[in-house]
Amino acid sequence: MKFLSAGLALAFALAPAAHAQMTCDDVSRLHGAVLYDFESLAGDEVDDEIFKTSLVMAGAETCGIDLYFEAIHSCWWRFSSEQEAVAAYNANVATLASCIPGWARHGAEEGATPAAGVRNIAEIHFAGDGEYTDVEWQLVVEQGTDSAYRLWVELIYF
Repeated sequence: MKFLSAGLALAFALAPAAHAQMTCDDVSRLHGAVLYDFESLAGDEVDDEIFKTSLVMAGAETCGIDLYFEAIHSCWWRFSSEQEAVAAYNANVATLASCIPGWARHGAEEGATPAAGVRNIAEIHFAGDGEYTDVEWQLVVEQGTDSAYRLWVELIYF
């Protein structure tokens, strides 16, 4: 499993995050772009196959599009405590579930390991079907090597 964290974190500046919340409008806009590798949302290339995006979720520290292996739209937020990060994760899982009813849910893939020095705290995936068979939402809370807690929300087109 690939996380966008390394490339995206290097490509953008770091700053404290505000309220972390996706909306069904965000989900709808991303679904409208995902099958076309987010072409309608992609801005300037900031690193090798990493692009700015016109869709930035509320309070996100960074959002971007990674086209290196798969097409991934990713946003992340930074929190000072695990409790804050998990609360934001739970709120976003509930919102996403209401936006895409019927998508299959599953936890972390068996044998999946986080990057060196990163501790995964919570993780859920929503797998699409029909025209979205090769599409998956992934939400992850992790504690990084800098001891910060991050919430990642990614839409991946395999």
